[in-house]
Amino acid sequence: MKMTWTKSFDVTLRINSGFRIGAGESSLEVSLPLVKKIECGANLVSSFRGVLRKSVKKMIASTKLSNLSGVEENLFGSWISKRGEATTEGKLHFQLADFKPGKKIPRTGIRMDNKFNSVQAQALFTYESIEGGDTGNILTFKITPLFPMTEEEVAVLLAGLNGLYYDNIGGFASRGMGIIDSLDVSKEFTDYAMPILKRKLEGVEK
Repeated sequence: MKMTWTKSFDVTLRINSGFRIGAGESSLEVSLPLVKKIECGANLVSSFRGVLRKSVKKMIASTKLSNLSGVEENLFGSWISKRGEATTEGKLHFQLADFKPGKKIPRTGIRMDNKFNSVQAQALFTYESIEGGDTGNILTFKITPLFPMTEEEVAVLLAGLNGLYYDNIGGFASRGMGIIDSLDVSKEFTDYAMPILKRKLEGVEK
């Protein structure tokens, strides 16, 4: 008999490079400051959810999980597309459970003109980032299923989580920021999901 997963579990990331969740508007001191503390949780959750969904989609497309292509939408909801089309909510709820940031520092950047491959006029700008330091930036997210997750959904989710190594979270990924160099998933979830994922990858069904 197939089982379902209903419990919340934690995922902890370490980011050893510079890390940025930007506000998108200037202040008197910095052109592109970090978001305020009150907004930080929502921005981090949105960034993590997006990068995890991208990883799930990539793992489905590039492994023997390709027959489970509809599972991504079950977990994360339907994409917003044409006006008037109905959208569905995904099964997963994300929450920032803990954030141990490094030291905030200002950096300087230069805006490039992509059309002419040259530096733009008045191109110099400043932006804030959080440096990892010795311990890195530590982020813990709690993932809660709003409805029971099937074995297929559990397998695809674990594959997506495993695919996050050396991916980027936050802004300025093209500048090498936000690299995930360590990832820890709750042991209870991993112990449950890993045998299922292996069976799916081997094409073995109970």
